[in-house]
Amino acid sequence: MRTRLSVRYGLSEIIDSILPIEPFFTFDDSEYFIDHISNTIGVKYEYAKDRKVSLFSIYRPDYARSYNRLFHVVGLKFDFDWKVKKRK
Repeated sequence: MRTRLSVRYGLSEIIDSILPIEPFFTFDDSEYFIDHISNTIGVKYEYAKDRKVSLFSIYRPDYARSYNRLFHVVGLKFDFDWKVKKRK
């Protein structure tokens, strides 16, 4: 089961800070109830109308395995929104 709690705070009209946390729960015979937790921190910049770029870092500890592991991810994401015109 995947859950998500996210906080976004506007630093200005074009810059937002983002802070989601996503615990993933397991229901198998593991000794841990939480499979892993994905913790993210980042900033989103709107450089033009309907055009955004995000820089983020993910810290993800993994628990429900015979071995514990840790992931560090750094990413860059581009968002483009556009509307398709309807035919008459």
